[in-house]
Amino acid sequence: MLLAYLTSCLVASVPALPVDGRALLRESLIYAVSQDESSAPVLAGAAIGSQVELPRVTLLDGKQLTLPESGSRLQVVIFVTVDCPISNRYTSEYKRLISTFDRQKVSFAFAYVDLSASREEILKHRREFSIPGRAFVDSQHAVTRLLGATVTPEAVVLDAKGTIRYRGRVNDRYLDHGKPRAEVRDDLRLALEAFLNNKEPDLTDTGAVGCPIPREDQ
Repeated sequence: MLLAYLTSCLVASVPALPVDGRALLRESLIYAVSQDESSAPVLAGAAIGSQVELPRVTLLDGKQLTLPESGSRLQVVIFVTVDCPISNRYTSEYKRLISTFDRQKVSFAFAYVDLSASREEILKHRREFSIPGRAFVDSQHAVTRLLGATVTPEAVVLDAKGTIRYRGRVNDRYLDHGKPRAEVRDDLRLALEAFLNNKEPDLTDTGAVGCPIPREDQ
């Protein structure tokens, strides 16, 4: 009953978006993941402050990329799928973040964690929502598991040495069971600003609200 209630709250808060029919199915599965939810599915991932060595990824244009990118002060990996309504609603915020921090040597990469979406579907999604920045497919979840992402959208920040500095939400707009907040705390933006000023943000592991990352064992 509780799961049904939370799902209905989240679905009610998300307007129709120009995504394909699979979004209708995904909307029925939206749920919240927070630090206090012991029943939430958890993927294996290194703790905040741990240094990780990520496998090289292949970008949609075929180029190979090592994360964190060479010459970057910080690397942001944002986990998305083509049919998550909440993730798609953050498109304008993705653009603002990239516009603000790109010139400060903060690199952004989008990890598509769909199990079966084709390259053509992903490219269509990026065109449809005008999503900037680099993107790669992580359908086997090698990067997802190492960084401990559980939902879309979720962001992980690495420093130049590959140390995980932040993991969690872009902001807390959907913190309260899918009900949009009037006043929003931009957690990812605040974390990046703090790191760039050699400070620690107030929050470094916030949990996130969105669509559960699809897993083959479920």
